[in-house]
Amino acid sequence: MKILNCLLLLCLLGQVSHAQARYTSAQVHSHNDYAQVNPFFGAYQLRCGSIEADVFLQNGELMVAHTPFEIRPERTLKSLYLEPLQKEFQHKRGEPLQLLIDLKTASKPTLDTLVSQLRQYRALIAKRSRLKIVISGNMPPPTDFGQYPSWIYFDGRFTQTYSAKELKRVALFSMSFGSVGKWSTNEELSKETQQKALEWVQKAHQQGKKIRFWATPDTPQAWQMLQSLGADWIGTDNPPRVVEFLKN
Repeated sequence: MKILNCLLLLCLLGQVSHAQARYTSAQVHSHNDYAQVNPFFGAYQLRCGSIEADVFLQNGELMVAHTPFEIRPERTLKSLYLEPLQKEFQHKRGEPLQLLIDLKTASKPTLDTLVSQLRQYRALIAKRSRLKIVISGNMPPPTDFGQYPSWIYFDGRFTQTYSAKELKRVALFSMSFGSVGKWSTNEELSKETQQKALEWVQKAHQQGKKIRFWATPDTPQAWQMLQSLGADWIGTDNPPRVVEFLKN
């Protein structure tokens, strides 16, 4: 059994090893981007392919923060992300961009407010828009996906069952690496855990979806391993450092 597992691991590694050379800033996910010194613009100017913002619905406004205690009146989704995106997408950016919006408050009122706000930014939701808006966190059940505009996508969960129609609204699959195995900052990833991770990567790719692991170490060794595993996104709290790493 051990020999079979080793052979499977080598086979899977061989299948994804070709992807390593293609990793660029387009595969970088700016985790909790609003905590950066220069929210949105820092990751955007680095050409990161994905930017994440946590939002709370408070008094009819979408506030960007990690916890309710960090909410500040001036830090709205509109001011930090939607308005800058509208200006940039009207004139400049050519590459696709994923905006992952993590809903921290009740799904329906928060998402309804988001949809209402997005309708004010036509360049972001136009049919040929290069922006993909993905909802994470407190999401509606898959059976309700069809109630929302076609330009709203959702963050998939392997624990959830999707119909073929519902799966079309799933932009990617996300999962905590803790669900796969132990991966501490100062330790190498075991072969057994690598094999499990590769199997999850394959499961996503077989469905034509990308995969993002979260709760991974934010180190060069981890960034390299995520490439070896074939994960589609390298999540980080330090986009400049990852982008520089990928250039070398």
